Amino acid sequence: MSRFRSRYDAKGRSSAKDDHHVRVYRWLSTSQAWLHASGNEIKGLLFIASFDFGDNNGRIHMSERRLSEGIGIDRKTARKVLRGLQDKGFIECTARGSFKAKQSPAAQWRLTWKSWPDRSQGPTHEYRRWQPPSEKSRGEKLAAQGGNLPHGRMNLAAMGGNIPPGEPDNPRKTARMNSGSIPPLTVASGEGRLNDSSQDLAA
Repeated sequence: MSRFRSRYDAKGRSSAKDDHHVRVYRWLSTSQAWLHASGNEIKGLLFIASFDFGDNNGRIHMSERRLSEGIGIDRKTARKVLRGLQDKGFIECTARGSFKAKQSPAAQWRLTWKSWPDRSQGPTHEYRRWQPPSEKSRGEKLAAQGGNLPHGRMNLAAMGGNIPPGEPDNPRKTARMNSGSIPPLTVASGEGRLNDSSQDLAA
């Protein structure tokens, strides 16, 4: 019992210097940003959070090299992890790093769910507003990119496209073919389209 009292104060706090830990709150781990984060992003976030000692949030020095060595990834992946954590709203850069000098300071970061710096400003919780990108239909993606749908007007309504104005919904066109005794072929829109110009089918 005496040993317990010697290690902990009246509030139950440990006096050991190596008792530092990273606390992951439930509202943090159940957010959409956390659920859609990659494994490297979660490892990187916990590693960055381990350098917050309660009075230095907003001044967490973290470079790509330090992050890559800390969680065992390459520099390119570390850069991607930092960008992903920023996009999802977990961290924010408060001071850019410099590459002009050999001993240049690394970039400074803050955790958005904690007060910063020195508790002068409250948490902003940007990650709570992050939402996963919605899946668009193929027709919407092609329309947004300005591309043409395959097979002309085929299944435009089903794919979310718009039928050009001035044309009936189901035009029927006759393809004239110089094939001797073969009669003209009538094709309905939605099943395929043939050019109005004559086509020679003879091999």
